[in-house]
Amino acid sequence: VESLKKAQKLLKTYRQAVLKDAFEGKLTAAWRGQQTDLPTPEELLEQIKAEREAHQERELAKWKQEVEQWEKEGKPGRKPRKPRNQRRPDMISDKKISSLPDIPEQWSYKKIGNVINALDQGWSPKCKNEAASEGEWGVIKTTAIQDGKFLEYENKKLPKKLEPREDHEIKEGDILITRAGPRSRVGICCLVKKVREKLINCDKAYRIKTGAFNAKYLMYILNSPIFNRVLDEIKSGINDSGVNLTQTAFLKIVIPIPGVDEQKEIVNEIESRLSVVDQLELTIQENLQKAEALRQSILKKAFSGELVSNEKLRAKKNPAS
Repeated sequence: VESLKKAQKLLKTYRQAVLKDAFEGKLTAAWRGQQTDLPTPEELLEQIKAEREAHQERELAKWKQEVEQWEKEGKPGRKPRKPRNQRRPDMISDKKISSLPDIPEQWSYKKIGNVINALDQGWSPKCKNEAASEGEWGVIKTTAIQDGKFLEYENKKLPKKLEPREDHEIKEGDILITRAGPRSRVGICCLVKKVREKLINCDKAYRIKTGAFNAKYLMYILNSPIFNRVLDEIKSGINDSGVNLTQTAFLKIVIPIPGVDEQKEIVNEIESRLSVVDQLELTIQENLQKAEALRQSILKKAFSGELVSNEKLRAKKNPAS
């Protein structure tokens, strides 16, 4: 058991080292050296800007259609909410950049708010304390968001008397990050790889839409040790039992930006290494469970007299024999 737990700690250290090297450009150094025409981060940002503007136009057009339909039907319920234009953070100062880790010359540092399409938080009405069935609307609990994993069954059933806010429905490709709660649970992030229909994001979590920016790349950044420290520093609150991660502070987080192709290569390098770690962690956990079962079995036999044979007991009672 001691050896298994030591191995667990070593794997955690290795996982953090992989993510640190990934976002300092070390995992893709050899790959970069083989490329002859890498796109610059500035070209990526232009692509992101165009995608963001197109996304805003689509959202606005969709809203106008919804308002028109709402008016035709006699204005039932609440008026569809107009999408907000995301305010973009200002530029990064040279002083700030000089304090950050060195990155490859083909990369640059940018604020999260300048590379994503949208950031919003969900809705938390009073729900039934039971999970929604397939086909029913549900609102996720913050426990649905784990490090790198989305647990869709962690949700509460939306009462039928409440009209679902479909604009908060979670979609494949969304990044979710907890924004309020105990300090240890704020800043937990995952990418939604698969999700059933009719699940709504809750008020205590942000939903990020990345557009042209690689969603997996951003998810791994937000789960890396250096950015976990940054997230912890910007959490606000009186005590550790209840802190917040504000939109303004989150959007100002500075991250390293390589080109699109290198983002994909970095994700591939991370996943090829972490898939081995995941399998080893699973094996260790299974063996720890077996060890615990064996421990309980030994104790049970000890206190039911099964560990000492009848012959030994008789010999102890009759040493002359």
